[in-house]
Amino acid sequence: MKKKSYPDVSVVCLTWNRKRFLELGLPSLFASLSHELSHEIIFMDNASSDGTVDELRRYADNPEVTIIENGNNLRYKGFNRLFGMARGRVIIEVDDDVIEFPEDFDRIAVEYLSAFPDYGYLAFDTVRNELTDGNRGTFRSVDERGERAVEEGEARGYLAAFRRRDYRLIRPFTFFFPFSIRHPQDWVVSGLIRRILFKRMGVIRGIRCLHACGPLYAKKFGRTELDLKNLELERAADLVEAYRKRLERNDIINQ
Repeated sequence: MKKKSYPDVSVVCLTWNRKRFLELGLPSLFASLSHELSHEIIFMDNASSDGTVDELRRYADNPEVTIIENGNNLRYKGFNRLFGMARGRVIIEVDDDVIEFPEDFDRIAVEYLSAFPDYGYLAFDTVRNELTDGNRGTFRSVDERGERAVEEGEARGYLAAFRRRDYRLIRPFTFFFPFSIRHPQDWVVSGLIRRILFKRMGVIRGIRCLHACGPLYAKKFGRTELDLKNLELERAADLVEAYRKRLERNDIINQ
């Protein structure tokens, strides 16, 4: 029997009404992939109405790309399906509001997970500019190993990597901790990897993506009402109020 061939890396992205972000982010994503690795790239659209699917279909001829078009908005539950579909040794989660990627980010993720085997979840560092502070979590210490360094501590999933084998071990527990805006996929996955597999998490120091998070980028790309609707659907009245206040003050905010 012929042995199944699995890609080195699975790049997965769940999106909903982010056409203008993807117009910038997708060219950067594909241009930044390493030629040294094999990939599968899975996009899942949550019933967008703004032309997001048309933007994804621009890449449909790429044999590494799979596009899933949901008839209904699965919201955060889509991540369970995406992560479960992934076949690569390393899974890289890409938020649909990352608009600039570091060169060879997939190879870097693989190399760091190999150099830091006691870490189960590694995110990239983020750009800070006048529109975003690039939410990156909080950290306790810097862990240096040769020329590589990781800031150990909380890591967010805007552009983050974890091993498929680790996810398969913790996946049954994700159904007891449903993904939501208050308990997003990165918080659940990294937390379970830490608690069940006793592995650490952190940020790859100094290698940055541009995570266009927060209401100022949303305002720039005409998405504020959709963001507010998303918060309202999650019945997060306190977050809606905070979001509106920061918009009024033009504050930079983490999401």
